[in-house]
Amino acid sequence: MMFKKIIIILILLLAFFLRFYKLGTYPALNADEAAIGYNAYSLLETGKDEHGNPWPIHFQSFNDYKPGLYFYLVLPFVKFLGLNEWAVRIPNAFLGVLTVYVLYLLIKELKIKNSLDILAPAMLAISPWHLQFSRGGWEVNTATFFIVLGVLFFFKGLNNIVYLFLSILVFSLSLYTYHAARVIVPLLSFGLLCINFNAVKRNIKNFILAGLLFLVAVLPLIKDITVLEVSSRVAGVGLFADQGPLSRINEQRGEHEDFSGIKTKLLHNKPINYTLAFLENWSDHYHGLFLFLSGDDIERNKVPETGQMYMFDIIFVLAGLW
Repeated sequence: MMFKKIIIILILLLAFFLRFYKLGTYPALNADEAAIGYNAYSLLETGKDEHGNPWPIHFQSFNDYKPGLYFYLVLPFVKFLGLNEWAVRIPNAFLGVLTVYVLYLLIKELKIKNSLDILAPAMLAISPWHLQFSRGGWEVNTATFFIVLGVLFFFKGLNNIVYLFLSILVFSLSLYTYHAARVIVPLLSFGLLCINFNAVKRNIKNFILAGLLFLVAVLPLIKDITVLEVSSRVAGVGLFADQGPLSRINEQRGEHEDFSGIKTKLLHNKPINYTLAFLENWSDHYHGLFLFLSGDDIERNKVPETGQMYMFDIIFVLAGLW
């Protein structure tokens, strides 16, 4: 037991070193990080963001609306460290390290009887994806921390209402941190409830109260999302924002003699083309080139010449599938 504790401490020290070494230098500061720091500074000085909005839930920046929680996490660091790279990045780097430890606690909570409680946090500590997004002001890393912590509290809360309420609050915080969490967390929560249906049924009153708490916690977010400008983010990056499938429909129909015939419309239409587009996007996400060789197409979002995972991670992927 003592040996395992020493190992996890060494893993956390490694995670800390990899995330904090020359944190203010690598990677180069990007425009979104600069906006986070400046808005935090503006709030400290005026109580308003750069556009004059008092203490907003979403921050308007570069013709986009970013969830605001990470801006507020940065605020005290700008206050005491000044407006610089370290102030913007320290909260994220620290939560990156903390995610490694929370993952360790989660696996122990699940009582998996093998060495995964050491192996999983060790792999996360050196993960190219997690390292990259821990070393900058990227909200996705902070949301990941809240989601993993929320899952840990959920399992602890199956028979403990305090932990269940903490799980709901932490999951709610993730929704205020990153757009994608607003899709992931509801789906993940539904899956957790289904998998643990018997425990949920035994403590149904606790889960009903937790559901009410969740509604209260996200009411300000729901109100803000109904604003057209904020909701435009979803419209801009969703599957149906891509006009490519529509263009292909006209192109494909044009190859038939009867352009507007029933047979042509049955073969080439929105449901079929958008379904094919979805399947293509889904397969690209799990393609070996993306996962192990090239990584994200956006240069600032990846470690150069490295995929989202290391080549040797193929072993773990195959083991997981098995």
